[in-house]
Amino acid sequence: MPIVPHPIALAGGFSKVGANNSYGLLANSGDPNSATVESNEQITYRVAGTFNNLYMRITSNNTTSASSTTLRVNGTSKNNTLSIGTLATGEFLDTTHSDVIAAGDKVNVIFATGTGTIVRRVVSVTFNPGTATNIVRMMAGGVPSVVLAAATNTSNTPPAGALVFAATEANINFKAKNSGVLQNLFVNATANARTTTTTVRSRVAAANGNMSVSIGSAASGIFEDNVNTDTLVSGNLFNYRTVTGTGTQNLTVTQIGADYLATDPNFSVPIMCAGNVSGLASSTTLYVPFGGAISSNPTESQIQMQALSSCTISNMEAHVSANGVAAASTVRFRVSGGNGNQTFSIGSLATGYFEDASNTDIVGTSSEINYQFAMGTTTTAGSMSLNNIGAWLTFPALATNALVSWLPILGVG
Repeated sequence: MPIVPHPIALAGGFSKVGANNSYGLLANSGDPNSATVESNEQITYRVAGTFNNLYMRITSNNTTSASSTTLRVNGTSKNNTLSIGTLATGEFLDTTHSDVIAAGDKVNVIFATGTGTIVRRVVSVTFNPGTATNIVRMMAGGVPSVVLAAATNTSNTPPAGALVFAATEANINFKAKNSGVLQNLFVNATANARTTTTTVRSRVAAANGNMSVSIGSAASGIFEDNVNTDTLVSGNLFNYRTVTGTGTQNLTVTQIGADYLATDPNFSVPIMCAGNVSGLASSTTLYVPFGGAISSNPTESQIQMQALSSCTISNMEAHVSANGVAAASTVRFRVSGGNGNQTFSIGSLATGYFEDASNTDIVGTSSEINYQFAMGTTTTAGSMSLNNIGAWLTFPALATNALVSWLPILGVG
């Protein structure tokens, strides 16, 4: 069976101040953020493969000494690296180096920041899997962490993007548009003072899935379910659920995620933004990154990401939980600063799920991609709350055993 390229994307954007090291996660549609403790951002990869083409977009830099970003495996710096000079901004790409990982290795990136402030909005890397499968590591990443303290509480987390815990499941789940399998549930609990067990599980079609982990009293570290799996079919809504026991002690979580294994004939994989942006104001045009934690920006160049691989993008979808904009708004897929083919309208005050199930966009390796929200023009100010937006990517078939996949990570600092 031929292997096709597949992507991983994160987004958000944050600044880092001071001449010190911080660490970011590296997984499909996660929010890499930044933490000073490396283990808080490490992700266990359950598929062997090779990383290439480390990439970053920097939008602001007033540092007075050089900075760098380097791939890390099991706490050791590897070959993929970017050197950022003083005051340097723009796109940076390492086309020279590669790094091989084994199944079970822990992966992240390290940001070594020069004296001053630097704003990183996109980090990405290509990942070539070592097996004939189209599989991506989807991860919801913290900001840089989330503390759970409520007693006997049920909350829901999106499959990827920002690590948010919502009471209303419909506001954060994502719709499968092709067949696939969720496997290797992963939770990173970095601190735990709770005296009762907390359960994290998969959810498919508003019902408990097969995967789950139990975080016992005072237990911390990485928790995985590498035995059970969940099968998805087109139309299934999926997400994660966390249920705490009694007591109000703190549990700190930095990531929840799993592998998505594509099983449809075209080997399509999802990329999504998730979180909760409530400030999409009427009578404005705003831009949203292609993956990771949802953010909006009036300047498109601030959130664009380079595709790094040729693919077809389809089934652009979004969920709106609240809408005070009393006029129709238009959402478009954007390619290199121009309108793509995919688009849908969000009606006056309309909420719920929206999708373009008809149109597709073909992008090349150097295409700059993102979303645009042309908010409805009104005489009375209003705003919209966006919970997630995403799309499905199909990659051209390659020769048997050709190993190419893609790992864009948006939003780091």
